[in-house]
Amino acid sequence: MVSLQALQRMTDTHPNSSKNRILPDRIETARFTLMRFQPDDLDDLYLLYGDANVMAIRKIGVQNRDQTAEQLHLICRSWQQLGLGLYAVRDGSTGRFLGECGLRPDSSDPEDGIALSYGLVPEAWGRGFATETSARVLAAGFGNLALDMILAFAKSDHPASLRVLDKLEFVRVPPRTGQPGGVVRSDLERSNWVSLHGTPK
Repeated sequence: MVSLQALQRMTDTHPNSSKNRILPDRIETARFTLMRFQPDDLDDLYLLYGDANVMAIRKIGVQNRDQTAEQLHLICRSWQQLGLGLYAVRDGSTGRFLGECGLRPDSSDPEDGIALSYGLVPEAWGRGFATETSARVLAAGFGNLALDMILAFAKSDHPASLRVLDKLEFVRVPPRTGQPGGVVRSDLERSNWVSLHGTPK
């Protein structure tokens, strides 16, 4: 997750800080509803960020409740200031919280690129949920935000995350300065997305 200081800097310099280009507040898929996180979503987010099995593969590691509250503040601030952020993923029928998925600024990229981020509670693993929700988020990124490229990061020793990125047609790239060891960066260019899925609306 980008730091509060980096987010403040990006607010004034990032092209997507313009309210002319924002992600939708809500995205529907065949099985899920994605809704932008709100300040009262702390209990749900803590189900994810406080789970050691989930956070073992996340860069920020396991978070206590106070740390989760700080992360939620950053997520909400990103929505307010940049018009993009992480969605709460909920079962489309029951409304049950299943995880997060969205786009966020990544301060490890020298041009402050936009990265795909997703994480699901363990009972939602291995069912294609991450691929389905991420595909809709990518379409919104290339459509609503008119991004030229979207980044993604995964741990090199976590094949399930790498398989999701492969299904989404991300291309692995060499490590860059500031990228943590054991982390694989992948890029998806708009032109490649359009060739596979058509022009996003």
